Amino acid sequence: MIRLQVILLVWGLVLFLTRKKHVWEWRRMLVFGIPSLLFAAGFMTFDFGPISEVGFLSAIELPEVVVSDSESSLPSLTMLIWIAGALFMAVRYLTLNINMRSIKKRSEEVQPGIFMLHSQDEYMGAFSYWKWIFIPRTEDVNLAECMIAHEKVHRNRFHSLEKTIIHLCQVIFWFNPGVHLLNKVLSDWHEAEADALTLKSVNQQTYVNALLSSAMGLNQMHAFVHPFSNKKHIKTRIKMIHSKKKSYWLLAGLMVITVVGVGLQSCKQSDNVTPDSRVVNTTADVMASFPGGQQAMFEYIHDNLKYPKSESSQGVEGKVMVGFTITAEGEIEKVNIKRGVSQALDEAAIEVVESFPKWNPSIKDGQKVASELVLPILFQLED
Repeated sequence: MIRLQVILLVWGLVLFLTRKKHVWEWRRMLVFGIPSLLFAAGFMTFDFGPISEVGFLSAIELPEVVVSDSESSLPSLTMLIWIAGALFMAVRYLTLNINMRSIKKRSEEVQPGIFMLHSQDEYMGAFSYWKWIFIPRTEDVNLAECMIAHEKVHRNRFHSLEKTIIHLCQVIFWFNPGVHLLNKVLSDWHEAEADALTLKSVNQQTYVNALLSSAMGLNQMHAFVHPFSNKKHIKTRIKMIHSKKKSYWLLAGLMVITVVGVGLQSCKQSDNVTPDSRVVNTTADVMASFPGGQQAMFEYIHDNLKYPKSESSQGVEGKVMVGFTITAEGEIEKVNIKRGVSQALDEAAIEVVESFPKWNPSIKDGQKVASELVLPILFQLED
């Protein structure tokens, strides 16, 4: 989950800083596809393994031990805050949907799917919402044609569907600035696409004049709908209309960032372990064992390992992979974290392994030898 939050934040910031470039044709891939790819790459690990001498084998992985916190039955404070924020965002968008339907009821349908706004709503200017297009009353025929042509692009290109997907992400990840930046970027690129496609059927100067005249006196529109003109961004849109330069260099840069991100997410190099001729793993005749057997080891861990309160209260859980060596004398050495979750959980796992009693060492050709083991400890909160 932390990985996803970092991806959303970084990618949202990158696209926000480059949102004024002519790359709106790639918005679905950039806003939706790349973050999804980077997140998925985090679960596809390509392990190249350690650089070692011939004959050195990887550690034996022991059966997984599950540690739960039976006392944490109530939602944590973090969870309650998330629920409150998610409910607020959900209610906000539900309210906006209800308002749009109220506006439609007050409006007059002049063409199929095109409505003339009621006098009390004309301050909003022209905008579209899913399949509905709303325009204010005007005597200027050119202005009306420009507004309708612009909003038809929003409707025909399914911009409301894309916005809805982003809004759902905002409900779930309302605390992450990256999601809100992606929403802003998507809105800007929707307007850039609508402007570009509208200009194929409308004179450029007539269209620019329509943008300027419709922006005067308008109140700030909610990002939930697609307004024809927004005075806050009118200068940027007119500048982009007059600029035909495509930002292929930007796309190339974003692709490089993506490739590097996927590589960092999915590829890892195992810890470089110094070969030790005395260490024998799967080739041993008798493998090292906990005194009393596997069940005794499980009972020992459950008796001596407690779920850290600092983590259970915040809903932190996950699997800690603890590596350690059993010497030829049965002593525990070189306890280390192969894959961790958090500092508190990692330290708790290390502490219990270091407290193990002497093991029965591995035996190879009748001789006691050292062996390397990995113990998976799953910290899991009860529902």
